[in-house]
Amino acid sequence: MDNKFSSSQAAPLTERRADNTESRAEFINHTQGLKMPATKELPAAVRSFVDAMPPDFRLETLIVALTCFGVYMPRLRLKYFYDKRLHVPVLQIVVVAPQSGNKSVIDNVVKRIMGRLWRRDKLYRRAEQEWKENPTSEPDANGQTHQRQRPIKPIINLGATMSRTQLVMRADAPERLWNEPLILFLYTEEVQELVDNNRKDFAKIGTAIRKGFDFGSTLDQDYVSSYSATPDLLLSHVVMGTQGGIDNFMNATELEQGGLTRKILLRLKGELGDEAPVIRDFTQEEEHLIDATISTLMAQTYSRDEKQLMPAENFDMAWMETTVNRWCDGIRREVKLSGSVATGTFYKRASVSAFRLTAILAKLYQLDPNRPANWQKLCSHAYRFLAGYILDSLLTEWGSRYEDIVARQAKEREGMKAPLFSVCPDEFTREWFYGIVAERGLAKSARQFLYTWRKNGWIAESTEEASTLYRKTEKGRKAHDRLLGRKGGES
Repeated sequence: MDNKFSSSQAAPLTERRADNTESRAEFINHTQGLKMPATKELPAAVRSFVDAMPPDFRLETLIVALTCFGVYMPRLRLKYFYDKRLHVPVLQIVVVAPQSGNKSVIDNVVKRIMGRLWRRDKLYRRAEQEWKENPTSEPDANGQTHQRQRPIKPIINLGATMSRTQLVMRADAPERLWNEPLILFLYTEEVQELVDNNRKDFAKIGTAIRKGFDFGSTLDQDYVSSYSATPDLLLSHVVMGTQGGIDNFMNATELEQGGLTRKILLRLKGELGDEAPVIRDFTQEEEHLIDATISTLMAQTYSRDEKQLMPAENFDMAWMETTVNRWCDGIRREVKLSGSVATGTFYKRASVSAFRLTAILAKLYQLDPNRPANWQKLCSHAYRFLAGYILDSLLTEWGSRYEDIVARQAKEREGMKAPLFSVCPDEFTREWFYGIVAERGLAKSARQFLYTWRKNGWIAESTEEASTLYRKTEKGRKAHDRLLGRKGGES
């Protein structure tokens, strides 16, 4: 059995894919033939999950498992070498899979690791429900009832249906209890459920998710009659869906405002008619290893009675600095040669996500008494592979669309700086004018511009040698100067 992880998403795409995403014949393989460490070399906790999976799903299993273990590490503080502020191990995963497309692989990993926090959250939610059903106290000796205080519980797992107010309350609860944030976690097997259930406030939820990627980004809400707070939101997520559902989740706003660069895209393998993957059961020893690791991480986060948080840990990753610098330097050289705006934008957070995954991996190595002696070298190797893998996935899925958005915005800015009337010479042909309007991609047609300008007396039309010519009039020049003095844009 092959214990190595392969980079299936790093292969060049030379034709339009069946899922209708753009082809990239010029696609560069940023993993450079690297593979993840062998399964037997991984920390015991994640090795248990990876080894139980068929080879085609091991890489996705590892990334999702590390993301979930990271939720148990909210007290970790990481110094990323290009950023002055500290980082925490927050990761945001998007999994694309067809209907009945092996999502159970991810589901088994998430539910096994997050089970302890889910069970605890269930008890906390029960206390909230009891308060909502009976917000007043039992009558005292005088028959008087009193308003009971709403219970403040540090609930970690979020539901697919949530309002912005509820999200603010969830983020604010640990700060009210301990004046420190915890990492919240969102998991949904069908991302379209998240879109549909929050359709009214989906734009607000999207903004909150983007903010939840960075330590120190506050989620502000200041209402007169509703819950008001400015907590630090830390939000990891694993969301799954079909191509259509993911497209709805990662809409134009997410592409334009930086949501996509915070994501790690995983595309589950599988074709129509394939057998379902066979996932073996954990051995008794593996079950014990998983539970022991989670218990250790919980003890490093909470006091024994869970009434206090443990001190934050400044986790030393300085030994990774050379590896990160070299990888980023290589991508910057490529960007200067290629001029790719998408690569130049995507690589920065691809590096951040890979660094956080590597930090979680390093922490799990430190907890493993049987870790290999070269574990730091394995981590450096893993970072280089993961950074390239994440970048390639983002470029394949969204690179062309992002380049189009940037090009359109550049044209719009160019139009504001140089009004169309300004760039026209004193005399011009109809063919030339149609060409310049098409080049600018303007919503208004060339014919409409010419009609308006002639009607206002700004241009005069004539015919010479079977060509239609237009000449700017003095009235047109004066009108243009007056309009330009008040506002830019197309005149």
